[in-house]
Order: sequence, then structure tokens, then C-alpha cells
Amino acid sequence: MLAKLSRNQLLFGALGLALLVTPYLACSSGTEAAPADVGELQAKLLGTWQGTAELDGETIPFSLTLEHAPTKDAPERLAVAGSLTSENPTFDGAVDGHVGFAKQRPTLSLRLDDGKILLGTLEGEALRDGHIDNVAHTGSFGLTRP
Repeated sequence: MLAKLSRNQLLFGALGLALLVTPYLACSSGTEAAPADVGELQAKLLGTWQGTAELDGETIPFSLTLEHAPTKDAPERLAVAGSLTSENPTFDGAVDGHVGFAKQRPTLSLRLDDGKILLGTLEGEALRDGHIDNVAHTGSFGLTRP
């Protein structure tokens, strides 16, 4: 039966199949999407940040320095490591984490040595909707460039 089909019929059939499959492939990505330019994302993220955290009713100013930390486990994520410095010993120390993507927006997830997790959404030169978790939600924070 394939031999009886003309070239035009085969061409139109292939074109129709391509039109049906292309939107599926374009929309079938998972919850994470790679950035268009990893270098641009690194430039936005890496370096020094200034922030304030709200922990147990106390406002804590802090400084955060992030560097690229390559990893074999999740090459699709931008892994980071660095240090968080504040006058409060419960919010001070080494951090590690990664950048993921939610709704095509970069999100930062950092873990402190004591187990606290800092999560937020990167928007330009700032981090929005930052929250701190330690088993349960324990506070909030924000970051901007100095």
C-alpha cells in the first residue's frame, strides 16, 4: 500500500506528523527548564549579596558570598557553595545549594551547616519570596546586591 502513495501524499503526511509532534515536544519539558544562557545566570547569581532575615522575631542583617561548585550528580543544575556571615551564630556558616527552575523562573535553594534551608526566587538583582525552613517554616529573608 505504501508503494501506491504518491510523493505528495507522503510529503503532506510527514508534514502533518511534524506539525502534530512539534507542540508536544516543545511543551513536554518537566518542572525544570535550562536557562537560555548559563553564563548570564552565573553572572546574576555568583558573588556577594546583602540580606536581612527574620528569625524568631529578630531581624538579622547578613552577607552571603556564592561561588560555582561543579557537581557530577546534577549537571543540569547550577550548583553553588559559599558562606553566610552574620552576628547571630545560629545564622552563620558555610552554605551549599543549587539553582533550579519553577515556572521558567530561577529559584535558589541553599543549605546551612545546621540544616536550615533558604529558598527564594531570583528576580534581576534581588531574591524575592525568601523563606527559611528547618523541618518547619522558621523565618523569611531577602537578598540584594550591595
